Amino acid sequence: MPSPQVLKDLSNTSGSPEESGMRLFNLLFPKEWLSKQPAFYKWFPLPKETSLPENMQRQAQAIATWPGACDRLSSIESPALVVTGTNDVIAPPENAFILAQRINVSWLVQFDGAGHGLMYQYPDRLAKIVADFIELSN
Repeated sequence: MPSPQVLKDLSNTSGSPEESGMRLFNLLFPKEWLSKQPAFYKWFPLPKETSLPENMQRQAQAIATWPGACDRLSSIESPALVVTGTNDVIAPPENAFILAQRINVSWLVQFDGAGHGLMYQYPDRLAKIVADFIELSN
């Protein structure tokens, strides 16, 4: 599970859109990476839609109470690519190890220093890994 503070921050809809966006950036990306990307918000895709505060609350509640599907993972028969950032606070990296261990044929790839938004941090590396996985899994 994410920490109680992360769950609280995920469901916090207070403040201006900019304040809310910065809260989200701080959950998606490690602070060290953000500090080295002073204009990250200029190239990050801005949301075009909003979500009602009650929907955000429901999502946080679902994250906090969902029992998971670990007992069904061994029934997956197709190869699976499991990717995690070592600094992901939303889906803690330990979960990736559980997934990879319980899925019969899986690759586990960790991105050192990456957060939940690793696809924005390392798009080229991720694309290469996905392409290699697809090629080698066929």
